[in-house]
Amino acid sequence: MTVLIILICLTLSPRQAEIGIASWFSIRTNSPRYSTITASGYPLNDNEMVAAHKTLRIGTRVRVTRTDTGDSVDVTIIDRGPYKPGRVIDLSVRAAKELGFYKQGLTKVRIVPIGLDKKMLKHPKVYSKYRL
Repeated sequence: MTVLIILICLTLSPRQAEIGIASWFSIRTNSPRYSTITASGYPLNDNEMVAAHKTLRIGTRVRVTRTDTGDSVDVTIIDRGPYKPGRVIDLSVRAAKELGFYKQGLTKVRIVPIGLDKKMLKHPKVYSKYRL
């Protein structure tokens, strides 16, 4: 048990902060062939505080901070992406609006893991391999 707690703390270390370009994604921008079901099995909803990241564990809560304004939001990783070069995270429409870059489309951000969203991991549609 102690080893598990130490491993979780190490994997969520602020030293793993990532800086890069954020974009947003929505049910309208997803190709019809992909539908609105995300890699986690959780349906994409433009009004929730969720995001896509290439490598962070599904269910990870992250704080996303704009580097130019200091504004920040907390989101849960529910999908994989973005797949455009140079981008580090895709945010939901709501998260992009709260950070104030929805109309711009892109902004530079700092991403810091802050924990795991156990409520999302208990969602019945989330694939069992992502559960704790």
